[in-house]
Amino acid sequence: MPQIDPTNGRDSSHKALDTWESGDHNCATDSEISSAIRQLLILSKGVLIQMSETTQVQMEDGSVVEFTEKMKVKKQSYIDSNTGDIVTKFVFRNGAVRTHATAADDAMVARLALHGADQKFGDEFAGLDDVEDCIQAFEDMSARIARGEWSEKRSSDGLAGTSLLARALVAVTGKTIEEVKTRLGALDAKTKAAMAKQPKIAQAIAEIKAARDAKKPAKDGIDPNEALNSFLS
Repeated sequence: MPQIDPTNGRDSSHKALDTWESGDHNCATDSEISSAIRQLLILSKGVLIQMSETTQVQMEDGSVVEFTEKMKVKKQSYIDSNTGDIVTKFVFRNGAVRTHATAADDAMVARLALHGADQKFGDEFAGLDDVEDCIQAFEDMSARIARGEWSEKRSSDGLAGTSLLARALVAVTGKTIEEVKTRLGALDAKTKAAMAKQPKIAQAIAEIKAARDAKKPAKDGIDPNEALNSFLS
């Protein structure tokens, strides 16, 4: 249930839309919570829940690496500061260490880069079912790469439903899709979810879904429109 603001009777979904339209995107996000806190022991209803135990393994190169119970291998790839080589390093739970060095001017670097780019962009689609959301995820990643942002992570549900919300905002506010996408990119998942519950936006989303679903081929092979026409004829 949306929370009602006692000062003006407007729920959180209305406030989210107002904030978005005003251009004020300084909303608190999950990323502002220290990652260190997430790694501490969690207290829930007075019960102490311990995080996965780790085991320290002495590697054959003298280093010590921690592995969780189900972890078999860890990736520790890096760029050699002395030679400039791209070093692919894998350390295994049994202490084995394997490396592969690729010179920066080696022709294989381009192939490795292509594979890495495919993987990097593809990872953004994890957990997304809607094709339009996947397209939005690709565009967002492309923009981040262009800005030199590599390690920034999105929440698993941060883009789910974003394409529908964007199209609904275009329909309701009259803003261009480019402006809508830019503004949505500055919001966290919770604010987007609240905005999607705003009555006008929710109605627009429902209408877009209905129109989209009507174009999908029927799973049973029977076209709904043809079925109705057959009934009426």
